[in-house]
Amino acid sequence: MARELVLYCDESDSSGKHFANFYGGALVESLHLAEVSARLAARKQALNLLGEVKWQKITEPYAQKYMDLATEIFDLVREGKIKLRIMFTQNYYSAYRLTTEQRENGFFLLYTSSSNTPSD
Repeated sequence: MARELVLYCDESDSSGKHFANFYGGALVESLHLAEVSARLAARKQALNLLGEVKWQKITEPYAQKYMDLATEIFDLVREGKIKLRIMFTQNYYSAYRLTTEQRENGFFLLYTSSSNTPSD
């Protein structure tokens, strides 16, 4: 049977003074997908986090809930069931001469080109 990988990704175009274009990716092997989905859904339910979990939505009363969910995610990473990658661009460098397609697919191009590094 062929190995199948599922990539969940999100990006933020927010720019800070030094960094911008924050990207996150979670890679799950299909072998673990049902367990990962079930564990995260159950943890969110137990914590009463019923909507989309976003750091922008965090409030003081929910801070511990977010940390508890993050602990579950890092437990899955430790068990080898999720691989995470967080990337960003440094504002010192700016992209130029990119096609519209390259700009629209920036996250996927960045993720796939950086996934071929020896550290993986």
